Amino acid sequence: MNYAQGDSLGLTPRIAGNFPIPGAADLVINDLIYSTDRMTYRYIFTAQFTVGVVHRKRRLSRVATFTEPREGNDSDIDLLLAPEELDLVEQYRRLAPPTLQV
Repeated sequence: MNYAQGDSLGLTPRIAGNFPIPGAADLVINDLIYSTDRMTYRYIFTAQFTVGVVHRKRRLSRVATFTEPREGNDSDIDLLLAPEELDLVEQYRRLAPPTLQV
């Protein structure tokens, strides 16, 4: 697995249209962990975004993950978000692949 502090792989524009929270805006990806195997790329990262309208805007952070085939298939991204009630460390633990579970 590899780590990047920011979105060095340019994932933000690719996931923005598939982000599962309606009305989420100003999406930023941080703390990106990524890996490859023979068939897929796997990404786990913190997604920071704004929700709310006019007076009640809030900035939130959630850990998200998705995989994609190495062949470069441009299919829709099936993004999975960790439960929001967990703190960020627990969110990463929840979405980590089984081989990395501690």
